[in-house]
Amino acid sequence: MRAVALAACLCVSIAVAPSQAELIDRVLATVGPRVITLSDVRAVSRLELIDTAGSADATAAIVQRLIDRTLVLEEVDRYAPPEPSEEAIQQGVATIRARFGRPEEFARAVAASGIDERSVREWVRNELRIERYITQRFSGLIEPSPTEIEDYVAQHAGEVDPDGRGAGDAAVQRAARDRLVPSRREALVREWIDGLRRRAEITVNPPVTTP
Repeated sequence: MRAVALAACLCVSIAVAPSQAELIDRVLATVGPRVITLSDVRAVSRLELIDTAGSADATAAIVQRLIDRTLVLEEVDRYAPPEPSEEAIQQGVATIRARFGRPEEFARAVAASGIDERSVREWVRNELRIERYITQRFSGLIEPSPTEIEDYVAQHAGEVDPDGRGAGDAAVQRAARDRLVPSRREALVREWIDGLRRRAEITVNPPVTTP
């Protein structure tokens, strides 16, 4: 993985720190009663929390991802998967810190985003909760059958079986499975989120400018 007041709902996205509370913000999207603001997008962008590589409009891409995240976190909160460990959260924060090289660079990025490190920690916590929920929800649906693996090997032999060992070879099967599982999972998750979107009341407010 938000009330109308953004600062009251760190669980959905990045919240504006108290020192930034007086700044005039823009609502870029609403998901039911929940809001996604320009401050959210700028924080996500500056801290590189969402990959926008290949996107023609980084801001629009982040807004769409935050809409998805809002909807998914509502489901996560409804079913309450086990909390991630403190160690896992700290590792996630450390990964974000490492993108900036030196600690002072990370601190400057956090400050420039108008948030604090607790918000970054909450982002990581919710990312881990989302991952655990999706794993639980889809783990039984993404495993390919022997026939699907055999068909994949036949269609992509040059990629997974360059030595011609055949679909019965364990290494070839593993290679096929390693390709099938992520694509199946991505398709199932996308289909699920699209369903959440269809049932939600979503408004995106153009124009959206790049932060």
